[in-house]
Amino acid sequence: MAKCAVILASHGFMAAEAVNSAGMILGDQPKNVDVVSVTPDKSYEECLDELHQKYEALDTTNGCLMFTDIYGGTPANIASYLSIEHPNDVVVFSGLNLPVLLEIFLDMNSDLKELEKKIETLIPTVCVNVSKKIKERMEEDADQMCSY
Repeated sequence: MAKCAVILASHGFMAAEAVNSAGMILGDQPKNVDVVSVTPDKSYEECLDELHQKYEALDTTNGCLMFTDIYGGTPANIASYLSIEHPNDVVVFSGLNLPVLLEIFLDMNSDLKELEKKIETLIPTVCVNVSKKIKERMEEDADQMCSY
C-alpha cells in the first residue's frame, strides 16, 4: 500500500523543523513528506504555486494529509484551496504539533480516512497542563502521607 502523502505548511520554518525533529525522534526522516514555508519574501500566489508543485511531486495515490500552523493564516488558506480542488483526496488540519505529527508518521500506511479519525481522536489529548498534573500529584502524595 502506498503511504499517504503529508504536506506541512507554516509561517517561517516551523514545518521544516517539525519534520526534522520527528525524523530525529523516529531515527529516520519520513518519506512522501514535504513542507511549504511561508516567508516574508514570498507572495500569497507564490506560496500557493509552491504548494501545488509539492502536491504534484508527492505520491498522493493514498491521499494527502495537510497540517498547517494557525487556522485562518496564510498556510491554512493556501491548504484550503488544495482541499477544495481535491475534496476526496486531501484533508487539512490546523494546529501543527509534534505529538500528532509523530503519530501520523508512525501510521502513514493507513488510509486517509483512518488517519483523519486518528487525528480527531488525538487532538484533545495533545496539550497537557503539566503544572496542574504536578500539583494534583503533590496533593495526592500529601493525602497519602497524612493517612499513615
